[in-house]
Amino acid sequence: MRMGSLTRRTAGTADAYPAHWHVAQTYQHGRNLIGRGTPLKIRGEHGTFTFWDHVVNPPRGRRRTPREWVTVVGGRAGVTEFRAFRPDRISRVLPVERKHR
Repeated sequence: MRMGSLTRRTAGTADAYPAHWHVAQTYQHGRNLIGRGTPLKIRGEHGTFTFWDHVVNPPRGRRRTPREWVTVVGGRAGVTEFRAFRPDRISRVLPVERKHR
């Protein structure tokens, strides 16, 4: 019985989206312009997330409304994973930590 792949897996490209999706590396949330690397808090989730990109999947076929989400990286302390949430779940945009010289 074969349980899984025995071959070495190659790393995928995170920016490989279908051609008809609209992908942006910035998102306007209220007065805040969020760019890649901006820390966020997500409503209903523990931990801090970092913004990655904003994706809109326009209507196609019988579906009449666009699907929209933000891709983030992060989570609880010690956990780093890619997650996707609807933009209305962004509760706070945290200040970007500046590196001192």
